[in-house]
Amino acid sequence: MFQDDFKVQQDIGILSQFPRFLVSGDEFIMSALIVNNTNQKQVLDANLQMTNSNISQSNKQIEVPANSSELVEFEVKINSLPKDVDINEFNSQIIL
Repeated sequence: MFQDDFKVQQDIGILSQFPRFLVSGDEFIMSALIVNNTNQKQVLDANLQMTNSNISQSNKQIEVPANSSELVEFEVKINSLPKDVDINEFNSQIIL
């Protein structure tokens, strides 16, 4: 019998907290927890990209201590959506 211990994780992880439903005119805080699984402090640029919205500051620099996590937040307002917009065309992502 073969037995070994191992751990599966990425050096940097993102746990996004996106709303499940959005309506034209909604204003909210989009947040994500940035997890640093390394033994060194990480200085990262976080960029929120979201269609049909206005983002007050879409690029933010965040410093995450070693083996720790930090919350990054973005203020977002959803634009009025035309009736011909397919809900499947609405996309959002946070890029590091």
